Amino acid sequence: MTLNECNPFVRSIKPFSITEPTPKTYALNHRLLYYTSGSGVFRIHPNEYPLYKDTAILYPAGMVYEVIPDGPISFLTLNFDYTQNFSHITQPLKLHREGEAHSTPLEEIAFTDFPALNREIYIPNASSLLNDIDSILHEMQNGKDDCRPYCSGLLKTVICKIMRTGVVPSKATNPKVAAILSFIHENYASNISNKEIAAHLNYHPYYINKLFSDYSDMTIHQYLNHYRLVQASHYLSTSTLPIHQICYMVGFQSPAHFTENFKKKFGISPKQYRNLHKRT
Repeated sequence: MTLNECNPFVRSIKPFSITEPTPKTYALNHRLLYYTSGSGVFRIHPNEYPLYKDTAILYPAGMVYEVIPDGPISFLTLNFDYTQNFSHITQPLKLHREGEAHSTPLEEIAFTDFPALNREIYIPNASSLLNDIDSILHEMQNGKDDCRPYCSGLLKTVICKIMRTGVVPSKATNPKVAAILSFIHENYASNISNKEIAAHLNYHPYYINKLFSDYSDMTIHQYLNHYRLVQASHYLSTSTLPIHQICYMVGFQSPAHFTENFKKKFGISPKQYRNLHKRT
């Protein structure tokens, strides 16, 4: 299947709030989760992603996952198919716990042009999707005769925006890439380099950078920079720490360099980002 052939069917969209970790479960249709408040961790074996306001996760049917909140956490859950083949099933499909009698996903799709859609996609700053997602919620709540065709177009727009934004590489299928990502996630606050990462893994710097680039379409330096900025955005929206302190906490060597990189990624300064995303 190609993205051009995608004609999504929106089955349901609902707001949820949880305070306790969820069991390991899987859905029989595809899902998009958008987090509106709180923080925590999303685990989809063997990966782990930080959750906070304005993050989103898009993942296919059948993938086992769990959510571990730090406290109360709220999110929107959008259940959908990539085709209209099962549009006669309009009621939400219940979640299934890992270990129970296995149930087959309603629709199993393999994208050939955008293979990233065949695995989970983590969107650390998904605020650009919120208007479209809110419109889908509003339309589905109103329940007009044309709501599902209208929501189908909105959801395809959301999916295209996600693919244009760029995706965080999944470490699920390559142990060497997994090791690189783990090292970055554990040491991003330090002044690490490709040479140091390569030495830790007993490989040549050129080899690990090419491996990572081939796998993720990002160099190690680009991903390290990306991950640092994602962590910085989290601190900006969830803490009152001074911006210059956050700069050093996430591994940048000067506030000027931090601000320059932050503006390139988010389009606004760290101060402006804090004012827009701070929690009340």
